[in-house]
Amino acid sequence: MSTPPITRIPKLAITVIFFYREHRLVYLDTLANHFASLADQVIVTIVTNTDDAGERAIIEKTIAGRGFAYDIFTPIGLGHPWLLPWSHFYVFRKLIQDESVTHFMYVEDDILITAENITYWLESLPHLRHHGLLPGFLRVEQQATTGIWYSSDCLMPHVARCLPHVRGDKNVMYVNLPTPYQGTYLLDRELMQVHLNNHSSHPNFGQWGMPEKATQGLTYFKFPKGFRSRMVIPYDESQDQIDPRCLIHHLPNNYINRAEPSDRLASVPVAELLRAPTLKHLARYVVDRVILAFETRLMKKPLPLP
Repeated sequence: MSTPPITRIPKLAITVIFFYREHRLVYLDTLANHFASLADQVIVTIVTNTDDAGERAIIEKTIAGRGFAYDIFTPIGLGHPWLLPWSHFYVFRKLIQDESVTHFMYVEDDILITAENITYWLESLPHLRHHGLLPGFLRVEQQATTGIWYSSDCLMPHVARCLPHVRGDKNVMYVNLPTPYQGTYLLDRELMQVHLNNHSSHPNFGQWGMPEKATQGLTYFKFPKGFRSRMVIPYDESQDQIDPRCLIHHLPNNYINRAEPSDRLASVPVAELLRAPTLKHLARYVVDRVILAFETRLMKKPLPLP
């Protein structure tokens, strides 16, 4: 008999990467407001570059008394600031020895994870695991003047059926976006053991820059044929809508609110990112691909083909 899927995480270990800057404490404070709601028990480790007693005291004051256990870890002999995110593996390799910890989450200090995000992930994992895929999140930002939500990382809208996907329940399809960066990863104990014991946890593995690779988890590890990664997000074709529970807020909103954008980051509203296969949407998809290809050639950057 198969084990029924869990509806709540029993014990969650979280590592937060916090390169100390006083103006970023506001983001850490926002994250800390939600940590206790993510699981029955939560252990948070702040991985930081500072060993200054005063600054560590400020970090502790920011996160204390929120209903979760916490620790502050400063790696020794870091060398380069870009290596700070990689120090979270030291924490997780210790915590994996505690068999009561059922799930592990890495998160950057400005990515807000909510209880709804966790519920969606738990609901989706059993079905996607069967396909060698994982529930992904979509990093989003809110425009200050209009309140409209934009995808932080996707460069153009897509027709959902034109991307790799698998079917879920009813009208839901899980879509594999060409840009899966999300600034966090969430794994259960079994998946975390796979990650820690394979090259997915090595700095030479993956497609991103050195600090960003630390957040990829199993994104590019043994993804299915025809897909570009293991990460997929849910899209309801009948409603022409991405499941809002997979959206995670990039709190600074710094891409969408730039005075003079120099690239396509945060240029696509979430409501327009995935569309049904109408003639109008297919035509726009083709035009956008031609424009993006032309811009990419001018910038001499590789095109993120779906």
